[in-house]
Amino acid sequence: MRNKFTVKFNIHTRMTALPVCPELHRTIFPRNEDVGSFLRVSGTVVRITASKMLEFQRDYICSKCKYKQNVKADYEQYYVIVNPTHCSNPDGCPGTNIHPVKATDNFHYKDYQEIKIQVLIFL
Repeated sequence: MRNKFTVKFNIHTRMTALPVCPELHRTIFPRNEDVGSFLRVSGTVVRITASKMLEFQRDYICSKCKYKQNVKADYEQYYVIVNPTHCSNPDGCPGTNIHPVKATDNFHYKDYQEIKIQVLIFL
């Protein structure tokens, strides 16, 4: 019997039983040790933005040697993509004329949505 496997790209999940984050303050969030982790908070949703597409990486090509390089967005700088100033070809191309390549697929984008909450603080 032969097994057939398929790859699913758009999977929606729901996390349950996450640990409660007891102290969540605007002064320490999001630059704390919990970045990149799932957290559970209690609060009231006050605003939701429409779902948007966020570009998290971009391909660039050197006009001299045609070397293609991928640049990822910097999370710490609010997903700013810094344009390269010189070719990063390992063969040592001295090219400085680097152009972005227009993305033709959705592999360079993520769904993005802002949800603003008013956190309930218990004293």
